[in-house]
Amino acid sequence: MASSVTLNGTTIEQQLIELVSRIQVLENNTTNNPDGQNFVTGSANTDTGVFSGTFNIPIGVSVDGSGNTVITATPYLTD
Repeated sequence: MASSVTLNGTTIEQQLIELVSRIQVLENNTTNNPDGQNFVTGSANTDTGVFSGTFNIPIGVSVDGSGNTVITATPYLTD
């Protein structure tokens, strides 16, 4: 699993762009992404001034002791 990161953006919007960009770098590196998964996409359109993208993150689903559904991200990237 890839380690968590400290984001430098001063707004939640900037942090989102930074996070998507960091994940894309990891996904493009075969050492970090040996299975070649591409779950996160993002791009900046300088003509419209819009950053857009998509994500699909693998998850695991379980039930805790109280009967509540617990959803957790399934790691696919490594350090």
